[in-house]
Amino acid sequence: MRKIFGVIAALGLAAGGAHAAGFVFVATPLNNPAITNAEQLGDDIPNCSAVAYWNGVSQSWVQHVNNLPPNNFAVAVSRPYMATVTADGIWTLCGGVPDSTTYLNAYQLYVGFSAIMLPLNMTYYSNANQVISAVPQCNVIAYWNASSQSWVQHIQGLPPNNFTPKVGYPYMLTCQSTGTWPTSLPPLKAPAGDEAQHSVSRGVMKLDTVAAASIDR
Repeated sequence: MRKIFGVIAALGLAAGGAHAAGFVFVATPLNNPAITNAEQLGDDIPNCSAVAYWNGVSQSWVQHVNNLPPNNFAVAVSRPYMATVTADGIWTLCGGVPDSTTYLNAYQLYVGFSAIMLPLNMTYYSNANQVISAVPQCNVIAYWNASSQSWVQHIQGLPPNNFTPKVGYPYMLTCQSTGTWPTSLPPLKAPAGDEAQHSVSRGVMKLDTVAAASIDR
C-alpha cells in the first residue's frame, strides 16, 4: 500500500482570541495502525485534551478525556470525532489509503442526528444538496464551524448554506428514519505517487484538489 500523508492547519480556535479553547470536528480518512483508540488520537492531535464520538442511539457525545481511564473507545478509519483543543495547532496525518471495503462498512443512520465522514470515493458531489439528496432517510446536512463554534446546516431543497462538500470531511445529518449509508461505492485506488498533500482550515478536515485528483472515482 502506498503511503499518503496530510497536514491539518489552524486546528481549533486562535489562542488569545475570544476563546482560548474549543471544539474541532475531525475525521480519520487514512489508515494509521498507530492510532487505534481515543487516547492515541488525543495524543496525536496537538493541544487536544479530549476526544468524543457521536452515539446515534443515545443522541449524545461519548467523551474520553486524555490520561483518564473512562471511555477509551476504539478509533476506526473513515469515522468522525469531536476534539477539544486548547489552542491552534498543526496536525500531520500519516497513513495508507484504505481499500474500498473499509468504506463499505456503512454508517448507521438514526432518527435524529447521525455523524458521518464523506468517503474519499465521493469526489463527484459539488454541493451539500446533492449529498443529502443521496441519503433517503435524511433531509439536513451540517458542518461544524470551529471559528464560530456552531453548526452550519443546509436543508434539502432550500437555497441557504448549500456549501461545497469535501471528501474526508466530517458532517452531521438529520434523519427521519433509520438505515445505512452508503450501500455501494466505486473502487478506491492509491495515489499515482507515493505521497499527496492534504490541507485543512479552521479545524474542519478537507482533502484538497491535489488529493481528489489522485484518487480514481
